[in-house]
Amino acid sequence: MTQVMFNMISSKGVVHGLNFDALSEINLLLGKKMSDIDKRIDTLSKTPLNPQGV
Repeated sequence: MTQVMFNMISSKGVVHGLNFDALSEINLLLGKKMSDIDKRIDTLSKTPLNPQGV
């Protein structure tokens, strides 16, 4: 993602239909998704795999 944004800013590459605002929104969305995944991993790592008494 960083490379795509750099190429857009430096005019080294063109992605048709994307402008800087669209790339920023995609970057925010990816950041949110990664944060959600990190939270799930943390939750799963704290949950015992074999709870006692079940």
